[in-house]
Amino acid sequence: MAEGAGEKVVEKKEPEQRWHRSPNYREIAPSWLSCNINYGLFELIAVISKTNLSESVPINNTVIEHIEELCMRITPQTAKFLLVFLLENLKQYESTIGHIKSGNDAVDSKVDEILAKF
Repeated sequence: MAEGAGEKVVEKKEPEQRWHRSPNYREIAPSWLSCNINYGLFELIAVISKTNLSESVPINNTVIEHIEELCMRITPQTAKFLLVFLLENLKQYESTIGHIKSGNDAVDSKVDEILAKF
């Protein structure tokens, strides 16, 4: 019998990737963000909060209730990739939609300067 005769040739296929979201996927709209460095990792903390107007109006005191906090720990290398990703998308957004004003002139000036060099 000739070599390979009668043997079934199985073609090796690359694994198929399906872009379905995880069952745990959810979207958040943080009220504010902060960043800390802890054990050599960047901790990006997103806080979701709401103002309770029923308590704040009658007693002239704003009550802020934290709904959820999310902490994402990333390496310094990933932080650099995130920075480039954000800069590319900010530049594309502003060239398509228009200039973004943060409400803080110092921040706007610094970001404009960085984007002009990018």
